[in-house]
Amino acid sequence: MSDDRLGALRLVFITPGRMSPDQTLSLIGQVLEGGVTTILLREPQLSAEQLAVLAEKTVEACQAWRARTIISRDVDLAHACGADGVHLGWDSPSVDEVRKKMPGGLVGRSAHWPIQEDDRLADYVTLSPFRATWESRPRPLLEADQIHSALSFGGLGPVIALGGLTAGDVPDLPNGLSGVAAVRALADATDPRGAAAVFRSALDAYLDFGNDAEASHGIR
Repeated sequence: MSDDRLGALRLVFITPGRMSPDQTLSLIGQVLEGGVTTILLREPQLSAEQLAVLAEKTVEACQAWRARTIISRDVDLAHACGADGVHLGWDSPSVDEVRKKMPGGLVGRSAHWPIQEDDRLADYVTLSPFRATWESRPRPLLEADQIHSALSFGGLGPVIALGGLTAGDVPDLPNGLSGVAAVRALADATDPRGAAAVFRSALDAYLDFGNDAEASHGIR
């Protein structure tokens, strides 16, 4: 999919889902200031009313920083709050169903190994787990050949790495990724703004080097 919104997937912050709405909104503001390009709002602990208010405020904050807002799973909320898209999981509706409800919106999916047909239909996927996290257990970590196979999978949209990654991991990431999604590397940082700035700088170097090399040599 050729869409400038997909370029905003360089550094995605997935909200941790364990704070009050005010704390989450404050954290969102800090990481946006640090250079996060997309907020993926995932707050299952909140009531529907709390989440609706937080989603509207998140969209406003992202617009102020020229970033994007994606809502986890809830396509009706994504449509209502003016988000850029919705992110689907294993028990979510199909990509086609969501597109009928939210025409023109980005539709992403959480992908694991092996790649599923609906992953190929999505506008982008988060591929995990690259590292062990509490949420990834007991799912096995991705092996190097599985990552490379996913990145070369025919028809798959931009692939965003997910799972315990830090800024220090970025230089060693495989070729072909379009970005990284982070949770605790930013949410648990003493200085979330500073942590986001370091992460963004590392990703800019990784991705811009790849783009320059591809333009000059056809490969990164």
